[in-house]
Amino acid sequence: MTSQELIDFFRKLTADNTPPYLWSDSLLVSLGAEAEKQAARRARLLVDSSTEDLCLFDVVKDTRMITLDKRIIFVRRVKLASKDLPLQKIHRRDLDMLAPGWEDEAASDTCNYCTNYETGKMVFHTALPADDTVRLTVVREPLAALALSGPAVNPEIAPRYVEKLVDWMIYRAYNLRDVEEKYDPVVAAAGLARFESEFGPESTAQNEKWFQDEHGYDEYEGLY
Repeated sequence: MTSQELIDFFRKLTADNTPPYLWSDSLLVSLGAEAEKQAARRARLLVDSSTEDLCLFDVVKDTRMITLDKRIIFVRRVKLASKDLPLQKIHRRDLDMLAPGWEDEAASDTCNYCTNYETGKMVFHTALPADDTVRLTVVREPLAALALSGPAVNPEIAPRYVEKLVDWMIYRAYNLRDVEEKYDPVVAAAGLARFESEFGPESTAQNEKWFQDEHGYDEYEGLY
């Protein structure tokens, strides 16, 4: 289903299929993009290990920290090309307890990475001893917002989920107050309930930050 097909489906369900439309195409594609991002955050739908800008880093000797793309929600796995096993996630407080002064340690073989030392960064226990390639497995948002033309015409989430995005669009569209015919809180609430039944409750910034900091230190990946 393309962005245009999603808009057409919305218009069919809401009987807004005769110009002049209550909701413009530009507004609806924006709501569709918002819906896809919400779905990806709530249900952790997009897992990526290969997108170069997000997941692959060619690093040089003495690298201690890399900057994470803002579209990354969680880091699930970190693998150095030079090592057979993935690195182990470690909490900042455990680094401080187990290896006091770790920030100043010389480059050496490292088995740990930490994502709660600095916002938007991932730090290694020690600086890397040689040039290497870092591969991340991440849970992320869509790479680009939906549009009516260009590279993001098609939603990135699996086709079987796309039709359900219209429920978020209905929720948002029927909460608009600029035209009387648009506002219907009952229809809006029903749309949100259907969306949450499919994709889960809202993924808040507070919860995402807590999960990233406190989960994933063993084989159990926590609630993501």
